[in-house]
Amino acid sequence: MVKLNSKKIKTFIQKAPRRLAENTFLTISSLFVVVFILAGLIFYQYFILIQKTTPEITTDSLQLQKETFDKTLQVWQQRENNFKTADAKQYPDPFPSATSTKALTK
Repeated sequence: MVKLNSKKIKTFIQKAPRRLAENTFLTISSLFVVVFILAGLIFYQYFILIQKTTPEITTDSLQLQKETFDKTLQVWQQRENNFKTADAKQYPDPFPSATSTKALTK
């Protein structure tokens, strides 16, 4: 069984940023390669594999649930009514013109 020496691990972690900074070109190059490999794997999974697989075609038709449809329709109609009432509501002018302020002060 392998024993881990905590002092060696601690010194390695403490020295790692300095070593990476001393070898900047190799660090950036290796990070670029890692990112390129990850991007390739993601591209393969989400583009290539999807084109290779064929979707399953089901013969079942889509059926709506009447109660859910009615509730949704009722919510939409309520929202439409709220928009119509908000559009028709008359709000007072927060910035009255100079002529109307003279009439208010008299």
